[in-house]
Amino acid sequence: MRRDWLPAVVLSALGIAVRLLVATRRDGIEVDGILYLANAAALAHDRVAFNPVHQPLYSLVLAPIVALAADPEWAARVVAAVAGGLWVVPTLWLARETTDAPVAWPAGLLVALMPAAVEAGTRVLPDTLLVLLVVTTLAAAMWAARTASPLAAAVTGAAGALAALAHPVGVGFLALAVALLVLARRWTPPAWPAPRPLVSAGAVALAALLVLGPQILFVRQLTGAWSWTGKRLGYTLTFSEHVGAERPVAAAERLTAEVRSEDAPPSMLAYAWRSPAELVKRVVVNLHLVDKYTLPGLLQSGGLVLIAFGFVHLRVRRNPPEWVLPAALAPLAGLLLFNVESRYFVPAIPVLAIIAALGVVRLGRARAAGEARRRVTPDAVVLAVVLLSFVPWLARPWFREDPSGVDKTAGRWLATAGVGPVFLGRYPVIGYYAGARAIPLGALALDEALAAGRRQGARFLVVDSERLPMIRPDLLPLLAGPGRADMRLVKVLEDRAGRRVLIYRIAGDA
Repeated sequence: MRRDWLPAVVLSALGIAVRLLVATRRDGIEVDGILYLANAAALAHDRVAFNPVHQPLYSLVLAPIVALAADPEWAARVVAAVAGGLWVVPTLWLARETTDAPVAWPAGLLVALMPAAVEAGTRVLPDTLLVLLVVTTLAAAMWAARTASPLAAAVTGAAGALAALAHPVGVGFLALAVALLVLARRWTPPAWPAPRPLVSAGAVALAALLVLGPQILFVRQLTGAWSWTGKRLGYTLTFSEHVGAERPVAAAERLTAEVRSEDAPPSMLAYAWRSPAELVKRVVVNLHLVDKYTLPGLLQSGGLVLIAFGFVHLRVRRNPPEWVLPAALAPLAGLLLFNVESRYFVPAIPVLAIIAALGVVRLGRARAAGEARRRVTPDAVVLAVVLLSFVPWLARPWFREDPSGVDKTAGRWLATAGVGPVFLGRYPVIGYYAGARAIPLGALALDEALAAGRRQGARFLVVDSERLPMIRPDLLPLLAGPGRADMRLVKVLEDRAGRRVLIYRIAGDA
């Protein structure tokens, strides 16, 4: 028993410690993190102010902590770091249910130290909570299939429903778990107890309904619609039309400003019926983007090599059912319909870590056991080299400034300058630290934007050298300094990488 728990405890502690250490170097909150913290505050003080666009679980976990914490942002990072370090536990459980190879230490080390996994554990986002629950759902489903236990099936349903409350992609893994249990007769080994598909599916459905029920009623109360999520997938698909555009950031800004949620198709099926060619084009573009950006960013070159070894050594057989590991990645294919980012694929990391670990432990099996005990084995060398290749990525925050750091500095300067309730410029991170609302410039000409800002009480205009050239190239002269009588440049902030934020005082403000 100690041998089973030792790697889980030791590597979880290592993962948490590394994430907390890296989190101390993060500057600037994530844009979605602002909403999660606002929702946590709403749950603690005023539920009517809750915004149901994002799933509530992360905010529910944060609510009691934020109510007591002096620094809610850091408290949210601690929650993400702890959840991320705990990935090791369900990962090793899933490994025990799917393979008889001794993969605990290599799989746990990879989950604890992969740069993308560590980075996810430093963000004010629900990603680590989602992955913790997704892997628990998969492991519990395998336990339910192996034992035919209604209790195991109920745990599967509860974990899958909680994953869906962390992020909409969680419902895909819940559906996969149900499919595995319903089809258990076709894939479980004869040595396992006879499957009971109806009992298992019923237990999963009941547990999931009990967990999702309060959320369904809450969304109904806030939006008037019967749904387990406040996110309108038809709108999300419409917003994702910037994928593949020549200027994707500018296209995203235009869609944000012009497309209203109520004008978009009400569902995914309605969107597919209206724009089937658009969906096909987006899948093709996203496959290219996954190959070019997502996989290298998610796994690094060392991780890709290990996973290639793992897939070569994967055994497609029924006992133990290692084929479940690649099948467990299937729900992530749905992301190709939307806007692809590396962080959306982090649920793949624990599963891929197990596959990579299979390659590691089977790499040196050709050696005799006695010889392997006397010498350093090839698998240990390969794993050590890959882990060392992660070090520069993990140490990067100590040598490169966080891109959001200059926004944080600008926001805090504005807070001391008395910015008022609003300022011109679509910079929500700056607005968060300034305690003010950012008013997007949209497609308005500068004179029109300034007039609209004055009417709303804006006293400052904010522009930057990163986003402005992509979304409003016609306003590039603002980066060179004032050339107008109705604006005065009052502050220029710049980080070591040359990212600049310029703050103008608007003459004649209200």
